[in-house]
Amino acid sequence: MKVQAINEKGMIIDNVEIFVNGVPIGRTPNAVTSLSGAVWKSYNIKARCNGYNDAEFSVVKEPKWLMIILGAFFLWFLWLWAYGAKELQTIVMCKKADESTDFAVANMASVQQFVGKTWQDVFKENGLEQYIAVFEHEKLTDIDTILSLTEQDLEKIGIEKLGDRKRLITVLHK
Repeated sequence: MKVQAINEKGMIIDNVEIFVNGVPIGRTPNAVTSLSGAVWKSYNIKARCNGYNDAEFSVVKEPKWLMIILGAFFLWFLWLWAYGAKELQTIVMCKKADESTDFAVANMASVQQFVGKTWQDVFKENGLEQYIAVFEHEKLTDIDTILSLTEQDLEKIGIEKLGDRKRLITVLHK
């Protein structure tokens, strides 16, 4: 498994210290380790870099089709190793806020939910697909812009129901 770190704008950050379950595995872009594909194993990744807030998340897993096929046809117990870590893990890091910063992402999870997905996917996952056309019409397609919207901004672009505005804010900042 290889780990890469990106900032809130999607640019790769080098020289980020990476820990797996508290054990240092190196610095990006060379942070590589082997992890068990056993279904009962779980791993947490922590990233630390000067100028950025520490970030932490659980390893994203994926099916290991070779083990599933071998388990289905030969030895069933191989299925116990059929769900292992994705080869490339990406962690999003936010710059530390200071007095000179106009805008800082308040909650790391609000950026993390967009990794590997479009904002449209996040809206659909949260039952907000009816607002995709509104955002596209207003040309609000940049992740940073979407995350910076306030309830008043949503009202200005035509999200009329108070409950819908509150729900959008909750989704964007969860």
